[in-house]
Amino acid sequence: MLLQPATKREIVARMLRNLKGIYLQTERWQRLLAVQQRLVIALPGGIEEVRDRGFAYARLDYLQPALEALERYIKVRPDAEDATAVEAELQELRQRTQND
Repeated sequence: MLLQPATKREIVARMLRNLKGIYLQTERWQRLLAVQQRLVIALPGGIEEVRDRGFAYARLDYLQPALEALERYIKVRPDAEDATAVEAELQELRQRTQND
């Protein structure tokens, strides 16, 4: 098997994922959201990036965008391994939107 050079998109995605890890570890939610926005654009088929953007929105109390992102993820991947955790987050977000 020959190694193929990485595309520019793959290189950018790798750099963004590295930043994602750093910002997630240091709980820098606003910066994480900015990275997630770019990952969703760079990887249009990456529904997991939509999910992660939803979690970033939730951490920043952007409740409606968080709901929309996580609902989209569950709609596309209803049998995902993390579906139970995502559903729990959705339930909490729905309660929070009703209390506001």
